[in-house]
Amino acid sequence: MNRCICRYSIFVFLLFSVVLSWSQTDSSLYFLQQIKQDTFSYKEKESLFKTAVQYAKVKQDLYLEIKIRIKESELFFYEGNYRVATQNLEDCLKQINKQLKIQPSQKWKNLHIDCLAQLGRSKVYFGLYDEAIVNFKTIMELYGDDAKSEARAKAYNGLGIVFAARGHYKLAEEYLLKSLNIYKVQNNPRGLYIVYSNLGGTSLEQGKHEEALTYCYEVHKIVLHEKYEGSEQIYSSINLAIAYQNLKKYDLAEKYLLDAWEMAKRKKYVHLESYILSNYADNLYLQGKYDQALKATQEVVLQCRKEGVKNREMWALKLLSNIYEKQGNLAMSLKYLKQGNALFDTIYAKETDEKILSLKFQFDNYKATQEICMKEKNLQLYKEQVAKRNLWIAFLLLLSIVFGIAIVFMVKRILLQCRVNNLMKERMSKMQEGGNKHIEEIKTKLEQELNSKNKELASNALLLLKFNELSSTLTTKVKALKVNFALKGKEKLLLSEMESILKDFVPIQSWNEFKVYFEQVDGGFFKHLEQSYPNLTPNEQRLCALIRLNLNTKEIASLTNRSFKSVEMAKLRLRKKLALTTDENFNEDTLYTILSKID
Repeated sequence: MNRCICRYSIFVFLLFSVVLSWSQTDSSLYFLQQIKQDTFSYKEKESLFKTAVQYAKVKQDLYLEIKIRIKESELFFYEGNYRVATQNLEDCLKQINKQLKIQPSQKWKNLHIDCLAQLGRSKVYFGLYDEAIVNFKTIMELYGDDAKSEARAKAYNGLGIVFAARGHYKLAEEYLLKSLNIYKVQNNPRGLYIVYSNLGGTSLEQGKHEEALTYCYEVHKIVLHEKYEGSEQIYSSINLAIAYQNLKKYDLAEKYLLDAWEMAKRKKYVHLESYILSNYADNLYLQGKYDQALKATQEVVLQCRKEGVKNREMWALKLLSNIYEKQGNLAMSLKYLKQGNALFDTIYAKETDEKILSLKFQFDNYKATQEICMKEKNLQLYKEQVAKRNLWIAFLLLLSIVFGIAIVFMVKRILLQCRVNNLMKERMSKMQEGGNKHIEEIKTKLEQELNSKNKELASNALLLLKFNELSSTLTTKVKALKVNFALKGKEKLLLSEMESILKDFVPIQSWNEFKVYFEQVDGGFFKHLEQSYPNLTPNEQRLCALIRLNLNTKEIASLTNRSFKSVEMAKLRLRKKLALTTDENFNEDTLYTILSKID
């Protein structure tokens, strides 16, 4: 009772001091920040922080306000309220980021590091491992350029906590040891205390009790050397006791637990008493001191119910059940076992709610991230479409220019060839009229030259026909491009120029015009062929014309862009339609023989 009155007297005095110093310097608020949190209850500490935050707001000191709120988040964290701690630190981080853009001073950078480190730790215990990794990596990227900086050490320590929570102990130890080496170089006892504590906990999780004892002993040496007066002494003694207990050195474990118990009572750390007493009761139970363990455990149950610590109460009820079972009192054992199970169901329901809140928090963050990624992808896709469309326009323009040049060249070539053929005919006519005795030899020579020119004429005519088909396809593509894309500016002008170029060409439009050119070489051929064999298709008529020009199968395949085998098959079908046997050579002599019979 006296202890309670004394504690509330201190609380009232501190509040009164804050009110009196409202218009004074920040020294009173600094004193308020230095209050040992473990001296008061949760509600008292929460009230003190709210008062301090309000004071900083009145003073319009944003730096001090955020610093107090970060300290307040530690309170929420140690009380197990990880969701509130995470939300509070997220809000602080947003304000710090805004302030760094305006005033990137060193004190704000240090505050940024502390906020990121504590936020990452809170997210680890809240189950947000991936987001915690992002926070620690941010510290590394922004402030970890120096391999021996404290920021880098904090980032390594945080990553070690994340991997330990996920069960990746080997990776966790690697990062924790990196952090430890940096703190050793800096000779930073506070950093060494934190990392050694984490290494000890990681070793205990793996069952490496000897290794855990070594780390816990290092923590205890730092506490004694630095003369820490807060809860560090108690926690170091408890951790040493747990390490000795796992090694079955129960006497040493009991010694350190009693030391921790005395310090907690002396410093009035009420909230730690049940925790120490529960470990002490467990140690007595393992030694077989069931009567002493029973009394200690019953006291733990009473304190836990008074403080509202459900997890520890559930553990204590199950320990009571085990003790009564060892003593042979099965009725009491069953009673406490049922109470423990009922309390477990209640706690499990609460943990389920916390997990649901955690999953909702993760889903909201994931949804926001996905929306941003989707917008970026859509923008990138639009840019790619525009680039692809421009590339197509440039390609079509270049192709149309090349195609136009080729058409002009081919038309000139065909006209020139026609003139040459006419001159050759005139020369042959003059030679026949002269009655020269060498007329037959000259005629043969001229016929050979004429056949050669005829082949060139057919080749050029067919190529021109192909260019005509390509021109038609190109015109269709340009029109489709104009319809499917809303073109503006230079793109629209380029397409208009392409259309104009394509319209200026006057190529051979059809097979009928090819027949006209051919009739100039061999007049009446197609007329006799159609009269004699009206069932021939245009392709078969064209094949007859190419054979009439004395072209072999390979040459026909090259001109018509077909395979050698397909031309042979076409010739076989033509033999059947012309009523030729397979033994007959299918050439111009055979064709003339058929035509002469018809004539």
